[in-house]
Formats: sequence, C-alpha cells, structure tokens
Amino acid sequence: MRYLRTITVVVIAFVFLAALAIGLGAIFAVRNINITIETYTETETEAEDEIAAYKAKFMDLYKGKLINRVSEEDIVSDLAGWDDCNYVLEADSFSKVLPCTINITLLERRETYVFDNGDGTYNVYDIDGALIRVAESEAGIMNTTSGEASPNVMLYIPDETYVETAAYLGKEFQTYFSASFDTGAPIRSTIEWIEIEDMHSAYLDSKAIFHLRSGIEVQINSFDTDLETKMSAAYDVFKELGPEEKLTGYIHCMFNDDGILIAKYEPKNS
Repeated sequence: MRYLRTITVVVIAFVFLAALAIGLGAIFAVRNINITIETYTETETEAEDEIAAYKAKFMDLYKGKLINRVSEEDIVSDLAGWDDCNYVLEADSFSKVLPCTINITLLERRETYVFDNGDGTYNVYDIDGALIRVAESEAGIMNTTSGEASPNVMLYIPDETYVETAAYLGKEFQTYFSASFDTGAPIRSTIEWIEIEDMHSAYLDSKAIFHLRSGIEVQINSFDTDLETKMSAAYDVFKELGPEEKLTGYIHCMFNDDGILIAKYEPKNS
C-alpha cells in the first residue's frame, strides 16, 4: 500500500511537471516578430512590402518555437541562405522581449565596390566584398542611391579573388582616415578606386593604392604586413598637408631595408 501511494505521488508529480512544461512552452513560444528595415534605395511603400515579406518568412521558421532556442546566429544564417536577400542583420539589432516577441533590424546591403569582368559586365559588391548583383553595362554601375553623391569604388585588382582583400583594405583606410571625413558617409564618398598590385618577387612586394576623390593617392607597400601601423603613419602625413596638397600628389608608406618606417608626401610631377 505504501508503494502504491508512492507511485501515485510520483505519477501526479510527473503529470504536474509535464503540464507545467507544456504551459511554459506555450507562454515562451514565439508568437510575434517585429521587423525594422533601414533602406537607402526603396520608397516607404516598398520598404513596408519588404517588412511584410521578411516577417512572413521568419514567422514560418520560428512561430511556436521556444524563444530561447532562436539565436542571432540563426537569423544571420537564414538571411545568407535566401538568394534574393539584399539585407544583413544590423549590429546589435537582434533582441528578445519575453515572453514571446523577437525584434530584428535589417540593414540594406550598400553597393560599394565594382569589378570589371572584361566582357562588358561588372560585378557589384557590398562593403564586405560580397556580391550583390551583376551590372550589364558601365551605366549600370554609376547609378547612385538616395542621398549619396558618389558612384561605386572601382577595383583594379589581379583577379576577382582579391575582392575581399580590397574590401578589408577599404575598411582599414576608413578606420584610420575617418577623422578627416564624414564618418557617417560610405567609403565610396571618400575613395574613387582601389588598386592592388600583387608583385611577389625577389625585389618587389604587394602594394595597395587608394585614389581619393579629392585627387591625392595613398600608397601602402607590403600591405599584408603591419597594415595598421602603415595606415596610421600615412594618415599622420595626410592630416598635416595643406588644402592644395590634398588635391594632388602621393603619400608613400613602407619599411625601408633597415626596417625603418617611412611615410612621406610627394607632389606629382608637373
């Protein structure tokens, strides 16, 4: 009789815990997803349509799922897997509001870099060097988005495998030179083109050249080593130049044969 009583208590406790788990699961299941989109190119109506479409996609994936089982990594992975997606998860823009709501802010991928395919078409990339679209003509790469006055940054690189390297160099440039430019402006408002010369030989090393829209060029030799140090030194030279000097000439930055960092300005030959 004592064992029967014990079994009864255990069964009741199990049923209670199961009911509690089911109840909590229902309470903490995803029931609402709020989407915010930051767009540079779309009208308000188009943005509203995009919000509705992405909300429907995410609800199909996560509605009814325990909210603690949905992560920022899941959202990033889903976006990357949608071929027609032109948005990325904005930094620090994924949050959960218990018990059942997820807030997501999507940032439109900004066209930034262009590579000439050599067949009359151009690949257009975002700030990270990820492909956005293929432009069928040169005119297609000169279109500017709302509120921006600069076309895309041309890439003069050995081949397409260097796109991500060029994007990394662009970010490093913007990091160190941002004090002299509008930090809220895109890289393409500052740089007209980026060239990479990959000259690995007994005498020459790789070189990155940034042609600023103001006219001056910044050349970093052996950019694959001590880039931050060289970029900082190049900026120290740049910020001391007069207004006219910033319109033309070159800034060279490299280590000499003695291991001494040299950063200097040279005017263009007239």
